[in-house]
Amino acid sequence: MGMGISIVTGICITAADRDRLAVRNMKQYFPQRSYGVVMLKGKFLTTEARAFIDLIRPGLLTDRDYDDSGHSLR
Repeated sequence: MGMGISIVTGICITAADRDRLAVRNMKQYFPQRSYGVVMLKGKFLTTEARAFIDLIRPGLLTDRDYDDSGHSLR
């Protein structure tokens, strides 16, 4: 019938979707989400894992002492 409703994160909506769908912002009804990177201390990441993390957040993997945990932006 071509009818339906879906609740998705904004990153899922493209410009083409906005041309053919009625898109409404629902942030007042849902909590904001945050994401993080979790790694075991003292373990080495593969080159691919480092590249992925650097892609999503450049500079996140700066050199630190073993016991330094860094900080959260939250």
